[in-house]
Amino acid sequence: MTRLEELYNSIETLRKLGVPINKEQLETVDKFEEDLITEEILPAISKSVAPILNNLRRNLTLVIDYDPEKGITVNTTREHVIVKERAAKRYDLPSIPRIKYSLVAEQDIDLLPKGAIEILMHKDLDWSLFNHGLTIPQVFHYSVSEAYGKTLRETDNVDIEVIIDGMEYKARLYSLRRNNGARVMQLLWTPNSPIAHKLQSMLPEQFEYMKDRREHIDIRHEHVKLPIEMQREFFLCKTAINGTYLLHLNGDYTPKIDKSNVQQEDTIEEDAPIVCSKKCSSFVFDVMKYFEEQYGLESIIPYLSKKKLWGIKKQDEFSLAGFFFHGTTEELKQRNNASSYTNGNPYKRWFEEPFKVGDDTVYLSNQWRDDDKNGLSINSFEKMIQTCFDEEYCIERDSSNGYELKVN
Repeated sequence: MTRLEELYNSIETLRKLGVPINKEQLETVDKFEEDLITEEILPAISKSVAPILNNLRRNLTLVIDYDPEKGITVNTTREHVIVKERAAKRYDLPSIPRIKYSLVAEQDIDLLPKGAIEILMHKDLDWSLFNHGLTIPQVFHYSVSEAYGKTLRETDNVDIEVIIDGMEYKARLYSLRRNNGARVMQLLWTPNSPIAHKLQSMLPEQFEYMKDRREHIDIRHEHVKLPIEMQREFFLCKTAINGTYLLHLNGDYTPKIDKSNVQQEDTIEEDAPIVCSKKCSSFVFDVMKYFEEQYGLESIIPYLSKKKLWGIKKQDEFSLAGFFFHGTTEELKQRNNASSYTNGNPYKRWFEEPFKVGDDTVYLSNQWRDDDKNGLSINSFEKMIQTCFDEEYCIERDSSNGYELKVN
C-alpha cells in the first residue's frame, strides 16, 4: 500500500467514526496529498509512458484529465497548456533526471564504473561483440543518441570513441531504417581492429571456445551459446564527453538461466541486418560503401583484373566481370549517356558516386542480378565479400526487406 492510499484510508476511517476535522487539519492534509502526488504519482506516470514515447522525434505535451467518477481522458498538444480552472493545482516535478527507459536502471546498481556518468544498456557476451560490435535494442536508441550529443538521423553513421580499461578505441555508430520501417542502431568495428583485439584478449577462454565451435560445427545460421559458467556481461556507459562511450566488463555478473521477455527481444534485435535494400543493385552499392567506410577496399586488390572494366575473380570460387569502371568522370558520363534509352532517358550502367581502391578512383556497375546467369550475381558477390573482408558476413533474402547483409 502506498502512502497516498494510507492517507485516503485514514481520512475515510475518521469520517466513518464521526471525528470532526477542523480547517487547519484539512489544509495540512491537502498539502500532504499534494506532496504525495508529486513524489509517487508523477514519477510513476513518467516511468510508464517513457517506453511508449521513446521513439518520437518532436516535442509532445500530454494533458491527462482524471476524475475518480468519470475516469481518465488523455489529449495531446504542441502548445503551452493553460489551466483556466481557479481551483486547479499545479504540481512541480521533483528535481530528478529526465526518465529514460532502461533495463539497467531497474537493476539497482549502486556503483558506476570509473569514468561513467550513466549506464545506458547491458550486453551479454557473444561472438558479434568480439568481432563486429553490437546492435542497440530500440528502447535504448534515445539514450545512446543523447550520449553522442545530438539526435542521430536514419542515415547517420558517425565516428565515436569507446573506452575500455582506460584506453580509447575507435568505432562507428550507425543509424538506419529498414524497408519494413524498423529502426536499427548499431555500434560497429572490424574483426582486426584494435578494439576487437582488446575484447578478445580480455576474455581469451570465451573467444577460443566460440572460435572453435564455429570452425567445427555447421552453425551458419545459429548463434554459439557459451556454457553458463563462461557467460559474461558488459555495460555500455555514457561519459562526460559527447561521442565517447565506456564499455565495462561487469565483474560482479552472475549468469542467470531464465531470460526475461526483454532479453529475448534483445536477442531477436541482434539479428538485425547491417545493410538492407529491396533493389539488387542498390543493395550491392550500399554494401560496398559500408565496407569502404569500415575496412577500406584494399583487400580486394589481389583479386582484381585491371582493365578499363575491372573484374574481381578467385579461381574456382567467384568471378565478377565488369565490377568497376576505371576512368575519368567525363568518360563515365559519356558511357552512361551513350547507353540504351528507357522512357527517353539513358539507362546508366554505372553508379556515378565514386569508390576509392588504393590510389584509383572507380565506379561500381549497377548491372546486378539475383541469379548466376549474369556475370554480376548476388551469390558470387557474397563469396567475394567473405573472401576479401570476413567470412562471417552473409547475404539473406527477406520477403519484406529484399536483400540483407548480416553477420553470422
